[in-house]
Amino acid sequence: MKKLILILSLSLSPMAHANDLSCDPFLAVDEEGDRNYQSLGRSLAIGEMSPQRLNALNTLTKRQLMFMANDDAPVEYKSVVDAVEFLKEGSEAGEVYLEDVLIRSRAYTILTWYPGGNEYAIIFRKGTLKEIAAIEDGDVYCVGQ
Repeated sequence: MKKLILILSLSLSPMAHANDLSCDPFLAVDEEGDRNYQSLGRSLAIGEMSPQRLNALNTLTKRQLMFMANDDAPVEYKSVVDAVEFLKEGSEAGEVYLEDVLIRSRAYTILTWYPGGNEYAIIFRKGTLKEIAAIEDGDVYCVGQ
């Protein structure tokens, strides 16, 4: 069994760095830097979707994608197609991914993109717009409870 070296939790104040190790554990990274979680089956390559497929996504997924884009954009996107185009243009090779995962018996949705080749993501409680954590330049930050 791999040794866990980083445990994140949720009781920190907003944007506290995960290395503080003082939150309720929900995400772990092993010594190789891999995140340990179980896929819940939904894994989408958002950056490869056509505008028609993007518009056919459920309302919550579209709102999560717009939240992610608007968190980083100089303008507010009201269309999922425009929001995803912004994310693709800023991401290495246009990569934008969504995955539902189980971490320590809790379900989350992770939206990931790679501006400048570095990992950025927003982690939501599954089925909500409640942001739990953010990954910025590969570092994980607790942002919600």
